Amino acid sequence: MDSSAYQVLLIPVCQGICLGLFAGLVIHLTLKWLAALIADAAPDSQERLSLSKGSPPSPKVHPLQGHR
Repeated sequence: MDSSAYQVLLIPVCQGICLGLFAGLVIHLTLKWLAALIADAAPDSQERLSLSKGSPPSPKVHPLQGHR
């Protein structure tokens, strides 16, 4: 069975494309996970602003609960 250059190059090219897409997806999901982890660990900007002025932080209220 003769293998043409097209057939010889097609499989490695497809494997490279698939590997690149998979690696990109893994990197994307890892960065998304890290961003969520950092966002949960860091205080929000309003709290940081009030702490820098020396006033106590305001209580957090869920937007749907309203103020009491």
